[in-house]
Amino acid sequence: MTETEVTEIEVIEKKKVVRHQERKNSQGRAAFLDSLPQIEELTPLEDTQCPTCQHEMKKIGKRVNSREVELIPPQLRCINHCQETYKCQECEKKTGETVIKSSKTPQLLLPHSLVSGSILAEVANYKFNLAVPIHRQKKIWERLGLPVNKSSLVRSVISVSETYLEPLVNLMTKEIRKEPVVHMDETPIKVLDEPSQRGYLWVIRTTKEFSKYPIIQFNYRHGRKGKTVEELVGDDYRGIIECDDYVAYNEDKHEQIKFGACLVHIRRWFINIIKDSRKILKKSLAIQIVKRIGKIFEIERKR
Repeated sequence: MTETEVTEIEVIEKKKVVRHQERKNSQGRAAFLDSLPQIEELTPLEDTQCPTCQHEMKKIGKRVNSREVELIPPQLRCINHCQETYKCQECEKKTGETVIKSSKTPQLLLPHSLVSGSILAEVANYKFNLAVPIHRQKKIWERLGLPVNKSSLVRSVISVSETYLEPLVNLMTKEIRKEPVVHMDETPIKVLDEPSQRGYLWVIRTTKEFSKYPIIQFNYRHGRKGKTVEELVGDDYRGIIECDDYVAYNEDKHEQIKFGACLVHIRRWFINIIKDSRKILKKSLAIQIVKRIGKIFEIERKR
């Protein structure tokens, strides 16, 4: 079998998508600048005397000479959450009773802490999205004048996670374990404090076809042990797990669980057979299976 034919099998049932190169928008910079809040800084003419006759000149207009984007550095400010208090004078006149009502102020994320919700959101963004360690963030906040140390920032992240996020994660886990079918996979991730500098993210998600809620959950584990499967879905799970052919997904180890084979991984085995067999016939079983799987993928793409 030729290399060209193998390539054709690999892309079988895939639609060809033609991407048209987008034209550069010459108005892009101007449009972006127009979308920002506008600040006008006027440079006055210091000498308004006519250089020819020395008479005072009259202003006839102004124009924008140049434009630039200005960054406003972050700043700290104190928000004083005040309550309005009302007293009923009518009740006091008639019965002598003092009736008082006060407005309710917002509940603080971390009462009596300098780390507010807006600060913690930025700490989490730096830490988890931009990979800036807490000890480096400490210097950022010190430059802004916030008197916090590394320990207080770490405690704040942990406290809010346990108070507000852990119940949400537990609810997601509860819903996942109700599902008749879930997807599961694991992938390595570099970790500095592991002996092998490697850990694993186990991903479990609900399906598009059978699920009430679209849930995707990432769970960190040190390794790829089979016990993680039951840790994620629970000991009494009786549903189906769609997965690859990794040994951890084994009905001998998890008798109550049914494991559904992933067609992408099945297809990969037959693609390897086709690649390794130079003289394979076009009507061979391997090629026919790849074609049939391709038709299934095409049906799924249309749903």
